[in-house]
Amino acid sequence: MVCIFHQNMRVFGGGSPVRNGAYSGAFAAITAALPPGTGPISVAGFTEITNGATSNAALGPLCVNLGTNFYATVACGETALAHGPEFIGIGINAAYTIVSIGRILINSNNGIKLIHDISSALPPTPLWRNEVPGGSTRDYRGLVYVVIQNAALNRIAVGFLHNLYTFEDQKILVMGNVPLMAFLMASNPMMPVGGHIYIGGDFNTLPDVSRGTRRTGIVYNYSAGGATTISGNIYDYWYSEIPHGGPLPVPSVHYNTMSPVYPPVNLSDHAAITLTI
Repeated sequence: MVCIFHQNMRVFGGGSPVRNGAYSGAFAAITAALPPGTGPISVAGFTEITNGATSNAALGPLCVNLGTNFYATVACGETALAHGPEFIGIGINAAYTIVSIGRILINSNNGIKLIHDISSALPPTPLWRNEVPGGSTRDYRGLVYVVIQNAALNRIAVGFLHNLYTFEDQKILVMGNVPLMAFLMASNPMMPVGGHIYIGGDFNTLPDVSRGTRRTGIVYNYSAGGATTISGNIYDYWYSEIPHGGPLPVPSVHYNTMSPVYPPVNLSDHAAITLTI
């Protein structure tokens, strides 16, 4: 078994050595405390990244302490207030190969359309990483995902999403499209038929049992049940097309990064989460 990892980094730009060092120690502690048989971490996702430059250098050592190597930061949306794009960072275990990377963004003009944007290059070019594709609507955040392959040539798709905290209508709309996002991930040409799909992140809504219909496809919620934010909410969890009732997947929450006081501890208002798969 292995696990996948997500952390909301809370407005992380990588420019504070003190904060970077604190994250590094917290991530090392999480890795060391993984129960036998649940690790290593195969893919790590970092949301609420504010840039695709200084954050890259900072995420390198942090990924190492999770047993992964930094791969890329990818723009996942931007606001209408010209704050610039937000990014999602990806780390990958050396035992795995990324065979595709993509993102799914939203166009809300004349109805809702999902934009499935797969990078034509590996690793992705700086232009692709740092700019959201044309047609994507501001004030929505999309999903960034990778298709990974292990030594046995088995492939899965793992995506990460940071849903809006404000803008209630947009937040609900994004959640309603999570099943279709999973379907699009499965449709990636590098995915085998029946390959498993996992989506994790900070959804800024309480967990449900499942989402979708037979027509759209159904994804099942995997939440450890405990609060994942400093305010006591359960906002960080996972979805997969795997139905409930089997031995896997198994979600866990790790509180090493959730600062009881912010600042001066200066980490996140969210706990880290993992999913053993």
